Amino acid sequence: MKMKTLNEISPFDGLIDLEEVKLYLRVVGTEEDELIKAFVLAAIKKAETITNRSITQKEFIYYLDNALEFELPYPPFIELVSINAENYELDDRDELAKIVLKETQDVEVRYKAGYDELPEDLKVWIYTTTATIYENRENFSDVESYEIPNRFLDSMLDKYKVRYFV
Repeated sequence: MKMKTLNEISPFDGLIDLEEVKLYLRVVGTEEDELIKAFVLAAIKKAETITNRSITQKEFIYYLDNALEFELPYPPFIELVSINAENYELDDRDELAKIVLKETQDVEVRYKAGYDELPEDLKVWIYTTTATIYENRENFSDVESYEIPNRFLDSMLDKYKVRYFV
């Protein structure tokens, strides 16, 4: 199994509103826009790592050897772009799409995943994590020795966690 990300749409192209984040942070002006964008991206990457989901929209190539039945990682599934198999079924009724092949084979799947619109609690998590990073930015000179306390905040992501069993 091997996976590669091809394209990623910026979260600021419709998913996250920078002005809304700045309002949440109580920031006026544009001097820190790039810094705030970097913190939002860091929060999104952290959410993706914790949940095994694709928050921003991405296109993936997923390679599997001797596959017969498999789920496409990093939901929510948007669309199947291509698959190098002719006899397959796609079950995309859930966020975690499943492909069943008629016979075992090596397969390459291109698909898109990510959110068109963020659920409100994910957005709150991203904004709050961004605010926490923003407010504690002076403490990140030694990143390895400083960790933001966030057990309660991270528990908001529990219902979004996707677990894979191999």
